[in-house]
Amino acid sequence: MPVSAATARGWPAVNPKDADASYNAGLAALNAGTEMAALPLLDAARAFHPRDPRLWQVTGLLYRSLEDLAPAVAAFEKAATLAPGDALIAHGYARAALEAGLPAVYLFERAHRLAPRDGRSCWSRRGEQCRGRP
Repeated sequence: MPVSAATARGWPAVNPKDADASYNAGLAALNAGTEMAALPLLDAARAFHPRDPRLWQVTGLLYRSLEDLAPAVAAFEKAATLAPGDALIAHGYARAALEAGLPAVYLFERAHRLAPRDGRSCWSRRGEQCRGRP
């Protein structure tokens, strides 16, 4: 049964069985500032697709945007477990952990190993963003 997205300011209904549409709706909610409206859809989509790391990732992004960091970290952790080679997920996990006040240097180091040319994932052991790294 499709989840109505009417509360998401006129979005069409999205069927949570459709992982792609659910993921895209989550991204659209993030961009539109309607994060809360998309969370029930993502909950339902993850029930149908519990091993889809994108659904966990976008859930983490939504919670992080809402500054609700405990569920953001948990969602990113699950996404990172399901997609250990995904640099964007690793970076999101590191950022959410840092913002939640959790140890995050090792997470940034891991993200940097996955995407060494992406300076966003490089943080020193002193908590400073690396400069001048490839």
